[in-house]
Amino acid sequence: NLSFAEETFELHLDATIPITELKVNVTDIQFEYNYEECAACVTNPSLWGSIISTDNTIGTLPNALTQNPNWNLPGLANLTDNGINQREILWDNPNGAMLKSGDTFKVSYLLPPASAIPCCATKVKICSKISWKDANCNVCEIYTCSNIALDNSIKSLSVESKSNGCCERTLTATSDVPSTYVWNTGETSQQINVSQNGTYTVTATAGGNTITKTIIVNNIPSGNFPVLDHSSRFDPTGNTTGIHDKFYIFDSQKSLSAGNAYNATKYKLWIFNRWGELIREYENENCNGFKNWSIQWDGKDRQGNYVQDGTYEWRFFVQNCKYKNDTQVSFRTGFEKCGCKRKFLGICLNWNYCPKVEKVTAGHVNVLR
Repeated sequence: NLSFAEETFELHLDATIPITELKVNVTDIQFEYNYEECAACVTNPSLWGSIISTDNTIGTLPNALTQNPNWNLPGLANLTDNGINQREILWDNPNGAMLKSGDTFKVSYLLPPASAIPCCATKVKICSKISWKDANCNVCEIYTCSNIALDNSIKSLSVESKSNGCCERTLTATSDVPSTYVWNTGETSQQINVSQNGTYTVTATAGGNTITKTIIVNNIPSGNFPVLDHSSRFDPTGNTTGIHDKFYIFDSQKSLSAGNAYNATKYKLWIFNRWGELIREYENENCNGFKNWSIQWDGKDRQGNYVQDGTYEWRFFVQNCKYKNDTQVSFRTGFEKCGCKRKFLGICLNWNYCPKVEKVTAGHVNVLR
């Protein structure tokens, strides 16, 4: 098990000459003990503190300094466990970067495996050299030391989910101390992206302690589409009593303003006249879906004029995170016999009628005036 701590360094002057290289090197590591008799001189280089940075760049892109090579925490921890040490971080840019006051970079210090640290050690002091080189090959350097308390065990862990577009969620694990993370997806980063509903588990480890948390993702619209209903006739002028003034696509099994009634993140509605000409088209996209009865045609053409009475053809397409191409769905188009209520001498006197459901590729609606 590894312990580690993170420190942020901030620049306080603007560069007057482009900076081509910034480097951090560990120069010394010292253990502090709670009993003097425990003190010992440790010269094994594999026990020196490794360093890593989560900042891939320093400065403003595209002319920033870039970390090279870019280590990740699990890879560096594996090196340390095997006695190999990484004591240098390098950011460079052959074209130079005009660093500004307020630019920052982070350095994380990793300690050796807990089994290799003397049991009476209470702190570790790690000293580093920070150097930078400008475009004229002038090099400046400063020295700094950081004290790290060895009681760095994890005590709390939380996981949150944030939307990243319609069909992806970003899961972020946060612990009270820097930790290593392992998800049930096999990923080992602090943050992962998922595109399917399900149960996700992350285990965080630090200072010899381990905590596991679970989060359920159930808000990615990825299921099947419901069976829908549609108007068969309407009067856009509103002059016909008892008739809608719009053509609606809706779900009669849901309330009037039910949210995400179509389980769709995108829809298209096309209207054609009797000569097959496209006279009106609707298209909308919403990661939260659409309210019931919100998909409609007002009986006007593209110019905003009411169409003549007659029969018009419509076509309807939807998409969600499962069906990512335009998909046509099923509608309740009427009723059909679905069993006998009462028979006499083998003859059915009363039939049960159930909604007839069929996929509609091209529907029709009558416009009244």
